[in-house]
Amino acid sequence: QTTEANIWLSILKSKTLSHNMITFLWKVLHRAHKIGPYWTKMQNKYAVRGECQYSKLETMDHILFECP
Repeated sequence: QTTEANIWLSILKSKTLSHNMITFLWKVLHRAHKIGPYWTKMQNKYAVRGECQYSKLETMDHILFECP
């Protein structure tokens, strides 16, 4: 059975992933990147950072799989 905990343990045990890649993956699994809703909650000039200039709200799925 694949769980988030099992995925994370296999990432930590990896001998080929760099520290930066492990940090990136940890942030993906824990939704810790400053994208989309992080910015759109702000009521100032930074709110626009949460939106993709090509289509919609920035999400990690959108950034990795949809955005040109």
